[in-house]
Amino acid sequence: MDGDAGGFGEDVKNLFIDAITNDYTAVQFNAKKRETGYFKETSSVSEAFDKLRTMDQEQQVDTYLATIKENYGTLVQDENQFREIARNAARLGLDGVRLRNFVYASAYKSGGGATMAAASDQATKLNELGSKYLLKNIPESIQRQVLTGERSLEDVEMVLRTQSKTLYPHLSELIDQGLSLADIAEPYRRVIAQELEMDDQMVNMADPKYSRFLDPNESGTRYAPGEIRRIVRTDPAFGWEYTEEAQNRAQSAAFSIVRGFGGRR
Repeated sequence: MDGDAGGFGEDVKNLFIDAITNDYTAVQFNAKKRETGYFKETSSVSEAFDKLRTMDQEQQVDTYLATIKENYGTLVQDENQFREIARNAARLGLDGVRLRNFVYASAYKSGGGATMAAASDQATKLNELGSKYLLKNIPESIQRQVLTGERSLEDVEMVLRTQSKTLYPHLSELIDQGLSLADIAEPYRRVIAQELEMDDQMVNMADPKYSRFLDPNESGTRYAPGEIRRIVRTDPAFGWEYTEEAQNRAQSAAFSIVRGFGGRR
């Protein structure tokens, strides 16, 4: 999201952060959207458009139609639909990023084959994005915004990065370097898997039992591998005592005790 929050304004960017953090429903999201400057601005522009003479309205529509065809001509095949999109965009006074998102959203709703294929690809990438930031799921309202082209994956990732830095300020420097939460958690995941004698893929860092290691340690910094090993071995929640290594150590300790008693006889 760029300096003007992707063309929608800072309040809209904050709305998306809140929606992800608080898992808004579609109803909650739409209610909050009506309070944004973007919504109020487009409402005012629409009223002005409606007051124009028909001839002036059509001139604006023609201008939008030419722009949309030049930049997004492969998305829509039907001429009437093209003009409808252009009319709605003109009525809202959209341009730049806003216009792009609106055209993609409108094309998606038409159910065109190329657009549906693109939406499927977006869904896959959206799931991957959620995994990068250790989310079990991304709120439905955000998914719909991405799948209809109203928001880009880049915008959503920026929101997730901002949210991650808010939740884990001690990781901000790493996040600013381009690392996701999954990237940061990967060394922890390997240590945990090694200690519990599990396959790496069995350690889900989105699970609170494991994601606790993304929190700051007692010193307010990141956990070191040695700290993680100590906690995994001593906290019963992890079940380290059931590993082969733990059993071997217990058996070895028992033999040492027996030998010790035998030596004193």
